[in-house]
Amino acid sequence: MPTINNIDVLAAIQSYLDSNNRPCPAHFLTDKFGDDVAEAITNLKKDGKIIGRRGRNGGIVFPDTVFKDKAPIASKKVEVDTDTSDTDSDTEIVDLPI
Repeated sequence: MPTINNIDVLAAIQSYLDSNNRPCPAHFLTDKFGDDVAEAITNLKKDGKIIGRRGRNGGIVFPDTVFKDKAPIASKKVEVDTDTSDTDSDTEIVDLPI
């Protein structure tokens, strides 16, 4: 079982981030280095060199990663009652992310 170099893993993550402008999925690293990369990923997380984001847009990133040209967030206009009394109804229209 060959030892996977952490520097190579970090370089692959950086390359993916630069090319795709989104977090690097773990399967990308598994395809590139094999199943043994899981131990390197765990060690890099413990050392604080990388972090894992969860969810639909999850993946591996560096702690200070900022993505450029983010897609705009969709919003929906809703009416919010700003009057707490029962006499008059003041409403305000605000944009909320969907």
